[in-house]
Amino acid sequence: MTADLDFRRGPIIENLTHLVEVVLVPRGDRPRPRRVRHVDGEGRPVADRAPWFNHSRPVVVLMDSPHPSRVYDSTTRLANGTNADVLSDLLADLPIRIQKETIGPSWHREEEVRLFDPDWIVIHYSGFCQETCTDRTRLRQLVESFAESKTRFLIYSRSRGDSLRHGVDTLLRVVDSTHRGALRRVYTFGLRDHGGPYWRDPMTAAAFKLRFRQLLNNAK
Repeated sequence: MTADLDFRRGPIIENLTHLVEVVLVPRGDRPRPRRVRHVDGEGRPVADRAPWFNHSRPVVVLMDSPHPSRVYDSTTRLANGTNADVLSDLLADLPIRIQKETIGPSWHREEEVRLFDPDWIVIHYSGFCQETCTDRTRLRQLVESFAESKTRFLIYSRSRGDSLRHGVDTLLRVVDSTHRGALRRVYTFGLRDHGGPYWRDPMTAAAFKLRFRQLLNNAK
């Protein structure tokens, strides 16, 4: 005896209907993903953010230069990598979403980075430099471009922590005077306080990971 078939609309039928729509509806006739325009606290427009960047896990953008003078580890240099590549592996098991961004003196992709709606930007203090680094204007401009957002910064360097903190505070003083409280969202990590001045030193790597995990927890 054949059982009566029940074609009432249910999850299976809905899924099949969606599949038919995807296969049969021409690409040009499908609605395009909606982009949402945002404004800051003073009503000024900021970069559009696509709806799919609404995220439950913090988005972390790792930014550094591929220039050999800026890469801390010889093995990373030989692989044509960046410090961001090493940090991406180091932080891979944390509950975050990682994006990597290669930077240098001619970098101007602030708006593209804003599309990620980052919770954190982890960046090399000298990442916009090459052989020498006497001008960090681009770093200041980057921090200022996020001064009215929720984004926090962790700036690292091979120098001592107190020296790095002083340099960052001096560099960003003008930003904090214009955007009150901006410096409270900028943190630093000096590698020489924890071990060797390179990421593949186990003590340095462990200290950085612990510091960043603590910062994530404190930001909740």
